[in-house]
Amino acid sequence: MTRARQSCILFAVLAAIVSVACTDPTIAKEEEALGPEVPGIPKGPTHRAGQPCVHCHQAGGPGSPSFSIGGTVYQDAERDLPIDGARVSLVDSNGDGWTLTTNCAGNFYITESDWQPQFPVWASVSWSDIHVEMESPIYRDGACAGCHTAEPGPDSPGHVYVSETPISARGGCR
Repeated sequence: MTRARQSCILFAVLAAIVSVACTDPTIAKEEEALGPEVPGIPKGPTHRAGQPCVHCHQAGGPGSPSFSIGGTVYQDAERDLPIDGARVSLVDSNGDGWTLTTNCAGNFYITESDWQPQFPVWASVSWSDIHVEMESPIYRDGACAGCHTAEPGPDSPGHVYVSETPISARGGCR
């Protein structure tokens, strides 16, 4: 083996060690807990619907870009059907705000480079003539699914949705 080839191999090994050593173990554990990607859905704005986006999309995380706030909105409380075109309004404690629109997977997000809100943040969701205010502000982080897990219970209000009863809204990516 030539000296140049040995140097290249040594460099590649060191680069791999450094990249693993620089991974935040807490973020790596959160990512692992999410499980694998859903087959057939490429990484991008429509992947991992209903999961805590900011866990991966944060400084030191594997997702890029970093998000300030991200989540998924569903049509109604009875079904896990995403809603496309819902408006998510966010206002921070400074009175600064953004309105985001959900995509075909029901996902929405805002990058840290666009907005770094001053927590707490108040949120509402609107679609058609329906408007729902979140009952309490967001205090801890912008990963909506960190609190809004699938099943309602003592630790979660359940998914974010626009209606208690079934509605007919466009949703799902085709």
